[in-house]
Amino acid sequence: MRRLLYPSVVLLSACGYVGEPLPPSLNIPIPITDLRVEQVGENLLIDFTAPNRTTDGVIFSRLGQVEAAINDDPVAISSPPSEPGPIHIKAPAARYASQSVAVRVRVASPKGRFSDWASRPLTLDAPLSIPAQLSVQATAGGVLLTWQSSHKTRFRILRKSGVVETEIATVAETKFLDPGARFDQPYSYRVEAFSPLSRSGFTPAIDITPIDTFAPTVPTGLNAVPGIGSIEVAWERSPEPDVAGYRLYRASPALDWRMVGSQTPAANFSDRDVKPGTLYRYAVSAVDLKGNESPRSGAVELTAP
Repeated sequence: MRRLLYPSVVLLSACGYVGEPLPPSLNIPIPITDLRVEQVGENLLIDFTAPNRTTDGVIFSRLGQVEAAINDDPVAISSPPSEPGPIHIKAPAARYASQSVAVRVRVASPKGRFSDWASRPLTLDAPLSIPAQLSVQATAGGVLLTWQSSHKTRFRILRKSGVVETEIATVAETKFLDPGARFDQPYSYRVEAFSPLSRSGFTPAIDITPIDTFAPTVPTGLNAVPGIGSIEVAWERSPEPDVAGYRLYRASPALDWRMVGSQTPAANFSDRDVKPGTLYRYAVSAVDLKGNESPRSGAVELTAP
């Protein structure tokens, strides 16, 4: 019997390719790209984001040192941050008033290697002080704000209603009337001084809920003409949107001023309770929805037919 002979088969196990070994990380943080500097009063507010990776892509979760300087003067950091992320530094700036400076910051990785300096040039102003003695007062035309300041500059006004705070005006005077305020609504106001180079910071917030205690304007154009067994009286409407009606007053030689009929929403009245040949005098007032009544108008007089 013939035996079949087969060549021997050698099985080789596959193995992965081994490349060149990676060089160790340089541990240098990437540059800071969002440095922001603002002068507020006698301080510089320095804000930036500390990176969390190195120039060769290695992620780290702890910071080494954080350094800041104004020109070549180191800035003391009271609470040095230990993690990457937003960083806020306050630095005294009064000694650099009216000078051009460069604010510089850098951070180190956990291995102690520093990033490049990030720099922001700016010109500092003489420090602006926070406005003093802010007061608010309800008026017929809105909330009146007044304050004091030793600076000839502009002022920014913020108004908070509920949880929303908005800038409502910038003015050059130390007063502002907020015509957008509504009666019976609570508001909170803050004011700060500002210039092209700096700002003072805001006053403490002051609250007010304006109450309508203000009468409408006095009606004008009062006129009286004879009718058939009556005196017809008419006048111009008061311009306020919350006027609820008018009260007509009458006087005669025998009687002092008294209200004629009841309050009326119309701007006219037909007075039929008159005696022929009697001289009558009329005046009118306006009343708003809160019951605030204006002074009476100037009087007109007419003898009943």
